Amino acid sequence: MTAQEPVYTVAEVARILRVSDETIRRKVSSGELGAVEVSSGRRKQYRILYRDLVAWLGPEQARALFGVGEGLREVRAFFERLPESEREALLQEALAWARARQPEPPETGRTLSPEQIRQRFPQ
Repeated sequence: MTAQEPVYTVAEVARILRVSDETIRRKVSSGELGAVEVSSGRRKQYRILYRDLVAWLGPEQARALFGVGEGLREVRAFFERLPESEREALLQEALAWARARQPEPPETGRTLSPEQIRQRFPQ
């Protein structure tokens, strides 16, 4: 599990798929849907990783229901309510933020010419 990977409860997955919590629990119990058990009490508690939803539903369906698509719709709706000047200012701020966090390219040392590569790795 990565720090940025979305994690869902059984109830959240059930709500998005419009099925009961028990349906999702049965899918987890049968092994059809992967999940992480987070308690061992009387009633097991699970967390479902985005990657498990992708494996179960397929990438397109998972993305449409749980992925970036839903978040983008919410952002678009928010931006549509803003005046043009505020929208532009927010976009500029977001771009500056993203550029400041862009990782530096790794240092690779010297670059070999095609001839040097052929000499080092003869066929």
